[in-house]
Amino acid sequence: VFEGIKSYFDGEQQIIFRLDEHITRLRQSANTYGWDYEYTDKEIKSTIIELVKMNQGRNLYIRPFFFFGTGYDAIDINENVVKNFIITTWPMDEVLKDNYSLTHSSFVRPPLKVLNTQSKCAANYVNSNSIKVEAQQKGFKDAIALDINGNLAEISAANLFFIKDDILHTPDIECSILNG
Repeated sequence: VFEGIKSYFDGEQQIIFRLDEHITRLRQSANTYGWDYEYTDKEIKSTIIELVKMNQGRNLYIRPFFFFGTGYDAIDINENVVKNFIITTWPMDEVLKDNYSLTHSSFVRPPLKVLNTQSKCAANYVNSNSIKVEAQQKGFKDAIALDINGNLAEISAANLFFIKDDILHTPDIECSILNG
């Protein structure tokens, strides 16, 4: 399980977007699968803040990533399993620019009983990759995916929302979306 956290430099200071919420979701994602890791949320937060300070003046993508196992035992969760936790950062270019083109994907988001879309888990991103690759093969930047009931869900790796009459609208959490 992992998180994708963004940190922006506004010309004067570094701003980490919703760090506490991301750390909470990381723990919730791990707990969804019955996993636990030895680091406290406070330790993870302070490590991320330190990494951002080391990269001061840059827009960053931060990825804390928890995984377990080595090689063949990667699905055998027991008291002897090797638990791993890393945090990576890399420079982040502006993601959304003018002329961001979208299409409709023939792929749908998997229902909750197939993959737990409430957790940010690498396994869920096989579906996201299929959506993105299909869109790019059609000449678009990304695609909108529906759930199995035909409801709007997400684009490949981001939530959808729109504003109408000053009210923010998002797909229902039951539409196989990651709660963002």
